[in-house]
Amino acid sequence: MNMVASTDRGSAYSVGSSVRLETTLGETVEGEVFACDDATELVVLKQSTSSSKLVSLRVLKATCIEKVLYSVPPREAVEDKLPPIDERRSLERRFKAVAAAQERSERQGVGVSKEGQQLFDCFYKTMPCKWQGKTILVLGEVKIKEPYDMSCVNKAHPDVPSVVLDRVVKMLKAERERLAMD
Repeated sequence: MNMVASTDRGSAYSVGSSVRLETTLGETVEGEVFACDDATELVVLKQSTSSSKLVSLRVLKATCIEKVLYSVPPREAVEDKLPPIDERRSLERRFKAVAAAQERSERQGVGVSKEGQQLFDCFYKTMPCKWQGKTILVLGEVKIKEPYDMSCVNKAHPDVPSVVLDRVVKMLKAERERLAMD
């Protein structure tokens, strides 16, 4: 980001300035200018939070700022350098985000009907399940094939206890009724 003041707003958006702005929606926003970018017309404000150690960054499109209510330049010169990044923490967050995205992706059936996805989502909340093509595999023991009604429920292998099969059928019936599929 270009860390200089926006030319059309003057020094109001100088990095380090304390500002109070009114948005086009009538909201009053205040904070310290953290960054300002002419190319994207973005202003980033650093705002205090209830925790003394944490801050909140708020990104505003310059065209959404109605007027500058006040702007106080920084008392001291502001460094243009960003604070250091904890690379270990950044990597941990990245790996967690990738794992969460992969998990969400695995829960999304490919080429399945809306009803099939709704039923999968219901089962997923209470029982381990995954997609095998267009078939829902519940508990690794029971398969529910399209069109996902009671006649399409089968054991994944012969030694599946009938109690497990009965539980899945009972839940499928209840969810189909709840979703008004029958």
